[in-house]
Parts: sequence; structure tokens; C-alpha cells
Amino acid sequence: MDARLTGEAVPRNRGCVTTVIGALTFQGITAHLAVEGGTSLEVWGRFVLERLVPVLLPGQVVAWDNLAVLRCRALIDVIESRGARVVFLPSTAPPSAPLSRLGAR
Repeated sequence: MDARLTGEAVPRNRGCVTTVIGALTFQGITAHLAVEGGTSLEVWGRFVLERLVPVLLPGQVVAWDNLAVLRCRALIDVIESRGARVVFLPSTAPPSAPLSRLGAR
């Protein structure tokens, strides 16, 4: 019988969290960053400024989910200054986004 049904303790994985952030285009993954820990504004800013912005082309669209740290106006302005556009996915968007599927492999 499942331990959760009997009230017994269920072991949990409490190891390090690794966050992988990436940019996917029709040509494949063009920028990526892996860090230990979660996605903070510092981590997100590092990804945008060091990895994403250098490969952005005018006219490209950057689609983000609604994680709070992604709504940093200064980072959005940097992306838009490169001629790209930032759009936020609706909160009802399915969780099967392309990068989510890549991470599951």
C-alpha cells in the first residue's frame, strides 16, 4: 500500500535545486544558463544581459510566462532596445511549452 495512504512518512528529495533557463528559436536553443538554486532577479538579469541580449535579432519576439521576476521593466527595456518585443503568455497557457518539454527529456 502507498505510504501516503497509511500516514507513514514519504521520503523527499532535498538535494540541490538546479535551474536551467533557455531561449528557443526555429534554429534551436540559442542561449542557455544553468545555476544552482532558484530563479531570482539576479539570475534572470544575468541570463538576459549575458546570454539572451547578445543573440537577439531585431523583430524577434521573446515570450515569457508570468513569473514575477520576469516582469522587470529595466530588462524588458534592454530587450526592446535591441528591436525585439516581449510578450507574456496568458496565465491560462498550457504547461506544455516547448522549453518545458525539452527539460523533461
